[in-house]
Amino acid sequence: MRKVLAIASIFAITICSAQNVFENKKVEKFYYAIDDAYWDYDFDFILKNEDKALEFFESVKDTTASNVFSAIAEAYYEYAEFEPSVQYYEKSLSILREVGEDALAKDIVASLANVKSEMGQLQGAEDLYLEV
Repeated sequence: MRKVLAIASIFAITICSAQNVFENKKVEKFYYAIDDAYWDYDFDFILKNEDKALEFFESVKDTTASNVFSAIAEAYYEYAEFEPSVQYYEKSLSILREVGEDALAKDIVASLANVKSEMGQLQGAEDLYLEV
């Protein structure tokens, strides 16, 4: 339960600091649908809309895209699908580093370390934890 709360607080921080620059109303509506699904623990919805998320946010380099990829990563994590979870956390982390959101990046590093730990990649997890 603490892990879920910690991850939820990380997502809350990133949502609050999201840049909220949307290409159009359709993308904005989708973003908030993903956000609502995350808070409702509706990970099925998030994963069912993965392709749409990629369509809307793959080329976007801001915190809103990072938040969407973090939500997808968390959804995969909840279903113990660790490889795609790692890929999406890394995508989120890359964006945050690119836009200079170092504080938010540390939160994603911690989440990524948790996934690596679950995968039994203890050295990789330790290296990430030391980054934080």
